[in-house]
Amino acid sequence: MKIAKYVFIGVIAVVIIIGGLGISKGIIPIGLGIHDQVTQSQNDVAINGYDPVNYFSNQKAEEGLNEYTTSWNGANWHFLSEANKNAFIENPAQYAPQFGGYCAFAVSTGFTAPGDPNVWIIDENENLIFFSNQEVKEETLKNKTEILDKAKAAWE
Repeated sequence: MKIAKYVFIGVIAVVIIIGGLGISKGIIPIGLGIHDQVTQSQNDVAINGYDPVNYFSNQKAEEGLNEYTTSWNGANWHFLSEANKNAFIENPAQYAPQFGGYCAFAVSTGFTAPGDPNVWIIDENENLIFFSNQEVKEETLKNKTEILDKAKAAWE
């Protein structure tokens, strides 16, 4: 009985430590509902300040400027130009990355992990999708339909 008590306490301690480390890295179970709807850096800036419209208009990942900023979905979004900002304001869902900018593979497993704005695709449905790193992107693309379907189900 005493051993079971210590094992139980040990398991709880490990869960708390691992959970704390995960949360500090932005890896959070989606089911807890404690993640931001949009991945944010300092000052509530969405997707590390990258211009979401630029992925579509110039097929490039580029940081926006503070002078072209708008708020949407609990985050501040930066843009390279007034035109990009206005395009986003007219239809943010068209330009905002899927899964709040979190890594699509992580979301498919039921967790959030920060997406890297430099590691991305635009899928056949014209959705901007981020991944945590190049290796994860390459692995995801091997089973893209299955993984993105899982991510969509987990995100909903």
